[in-house]
Amino acid sequence: MKLHLDPADVSHLIVAEEFLVDNVYDLNCLPFVPDTVVDCGAHIGVFVLQAAGRFPHARIVAFEPNPENLPWLRKQVHQNRIDVAIVDAAVTTDDGESPFFGVAQP
Repeated sequence: MKLHLDPADVSHLIVAEEFLVDNVYDLNCLPFVPDTVVDCGAHIGVFVLQAAGRFPHARIVAFEPNPENLPWLRKQVHQNRIDVAIVDAAVTTDDGESPFFGVAQP
């Protein structure tokens, strides 16, 4: 799989380091093969790529509320030709809508 990053965006570098260097989500430790993988906060799609590579027959659903991350998430999915249901929303236990602020507001 190919990972597309914006090296000027520190969040891209941090998430790439977490997955590729620190291996914080070692899917090889999972004792079963899931039918569905849900990524609640997909960011730019690094976990989505990892899950699709490890579980190629699983249905993948990716939630991402930040409109700045969505084009990157869609690019990862499209460029790697993987089937992912992308939902541009946050995951919560509450019903309704809430404003989303990707950066700290003054």
